[in-house]
Amino acid sequence: METPYPNPISPTKTRIGWIGIGVMGAAMATRLLCAGYSVTIYARSPSKALDLQSKGALLVNSVLELAQTSDIVFTMVGHPSDVRQNVLDDNGILQGLNPGGVIVDTTSSHPALARNIFTAARAKGCWAVDAPVSGGDIGARDGKLAIFGGGDEGVVNWLLPLFEVLGKVTYVGEAGCGQSCKIANQIPISANLMGLSEGLMFAERAGLDTKKFLEAVRGGAAGSMAMELFGERMIGRDFRPGGYAEYMVKDLGMAVNIVEEGEDERVVVLPGAALIKQLFSAMVANGDGKFGNQGLISVIERLNGNQADPPALKPIADALSRKVAHSAALITKQAPLLRDFERVEIAVSVGEVTSQLAQLSVQSTLRQRIIVAQLNDPYLVEKRRLVETGQGEDFSISSDDGLTFEGRLCVPKDSVVKTELLTEAHSSPFTMHPGRLPRTLKGYTVIWVVVDRLTKSAHFVPGKSTYTASTRLDFSTAFHPQTDGQTERLNQVLEDMLRACVLEFSGSWDSYLHLMEFAYNNSYQATIDMAPFEALYGKCCRSPVCWGEVGRRHGLLKVAPMKGVLRFEKKGKLSPRFVGPFEILERIGPVAYRLALPPSLSIVHDVFHVSMLRKYVADTTQVVDFEPLQISENLSYEEQPVDILAREVKKLRSREISLVQVLWRNHGVEEATWEREEDMRAQHPKLFED
Repeated sequence: METPYPNPISPTKTRIGWIGIGVMGAAMATRLLCAGYSVTIYARSPSKALDLQSKGALLVNSVLELAQTSDIVFTMVGHPSDVRQNVLDDNGILQGLNPGGVIVDTTSSHPALARNIFTAARAKGCWAVDAPVSGGDIGARDGKLAIFGGGDEGVVNWLLPLFEVLGKVTYVGEAGCGQSCKIANQIPISANLMGLSEGLMFAERAGLDTKKFLEAVRGGAAGSMAMELFGERMIGRDFRPGGYAEYMVKDLGMAVNIVEEGEDERVVVLPGAALIKQLFSAMVANGDGKFGNQGLISVIERLNGNQADPPALKPIADALSRKVAHSAALITKQAPLLRDFERVEIAVSVGEVTSQLAQLSVQSTLRQRIIVAQLNDPYLVEKRRLVETGQGEDFSISSDDGLTFEGRLCVPKDSVVKTELLTEAHSSPFTMHPGRLPRTLKGYTVIWVVVDRLTKSAHFVPGKSTYTASTRLDFSTAFHPQTDGQTERLNQVLEDMLRACVLEFSGSWDSYLHLMEFAYNNSYQATIDMAPFEALYGKCCRSPVCWGEVGRRHGLLKVAPMKGVLRFEKKGKLSPRFVGPFEILERIGPVAYRLALPPSLSIVHDVFHVSMLRKYVADTTQVVDFEPLQISENLSYEEQPVDILAREVKKLRSREISLVQVLWRNHGVEEATWEREEDMRAQHPKLFED
């Protein structure tokens, strides 16, 4: 069979496959169709492919089928995980692409993934090019995209007839370099967007006409492509996406967080990119991730308290009260409500005659999209067939033709649908979890919940809505089939506990959060047949407040060994040790005891909090004879080194530091610490005599 590469590309012979028909992908595929190429497309939501089909595109049912009937397959999807799934999965592109076929990934993805795909493609006798693009929806529509080509230079040049239809390609290096170039490209773009947003905000507050301001500065040094593409859109509140804001978070996240093994010296500090990523993250957190990048100005407006023009700030609801506004007569007076209507594509217009809206019904179309996607899931198709033959057991068909299980709609194995479902459940105007907690005196409005999946133990951390984190946040699929919904269940318990005490502590719930955490972690959990505390520590929680009757009782006193050396300007620590036993003379108050100390410890006060004591057990291995120790007034003593176990040289950018692993007296090998050799030589020269 004649292989596609290196035979010349031509509209009559070269078969193009395209995966990803969003704003950018559809515009790019349209240009190839208009240039006379045969384009086969795959869409998880077939209804989105109707426009391209009307222009001559052929729709197939699977990625595998598309790869089998294509010479060159383009991908323009959302995230690196989508690229990995479409290319490397068992039913992905590489499983169906013929030898000599070429994969062109135009998604903004991870450089390491691009290299992995290139290696996997070569192992199959195919080729892969990472060719992310820049230019937005206008550039895609007009064929003026900047394309960053990475991979084999000969293959990139071979693809020129296609790239020239889409824009201008520049070969930037081996596999992965195209993605690295795109990441670097996003940094100045995002910086321009932030500068433009702040400039417009300042101009407006200074009383300037923002349109005249834009006209005045666009021809000077402040002018930029970002200003040409997005300036008027920002002024006109046109946030229709050319590229989604949530994708900018992804791109800047790769710039800020990328640290690859063996490439530490190539990692750079990007404070500006980190700051702008936080601003875009705030935009996504507010539910505006599907806005275009020009929507960044809305974040700057929120920071300045601007609520004059829709879309503006959304109302902050009380998560404990779940209050809902039913006064439709005030719709035109509520900018936040108008903004929510715009996001779900509801237009509100008012004539000269004042009128009241008696009833408004808003319904999501997601259910119908789920029902359509069920037809592409083989498992659900088989269950539907069984229902139709009367063998469906707990499955049934709803009145709107959806397959349900025990009355609940079945979600197909479709990552796009699942993401859409979770986004609507958590981030849309139909959100299931609206609002924040009452603000405390310290400014806390939210609670971060951290759960250990193994022991079910939890930590409740109060937080502020202005916090941003660098951790990746995964949506929970709570209350959906075949998932545990663990964190969501904990959130329910926490909400119930908060509801119970909010009337008593409405403005100071953060002061009682640790009590709720204690109560939760010591409550019996049916799934592990014990309390989380017991699962974590291997014993039931016991309060150390009282040990029983005083008299003929002995306790151990905790002391802190100090190494007496500095490591990188920080005082080193060893595990605490316990000396004693000492007789307990009396209990002082609810949580303190007086001990009978020997004369050698006369400088130490004889009353101790229970946290400094341990109940005496005769066979303890941590008891240290206190007689030879010089225990200070603050219950610390200087520990002595006994041996050097190992040596190491720490290489920094501009110098090397010699380290030694030190074994300390009264401490095992597992507690040996690394110290600077020069410090140890200065303070303990005898260690180095041999």
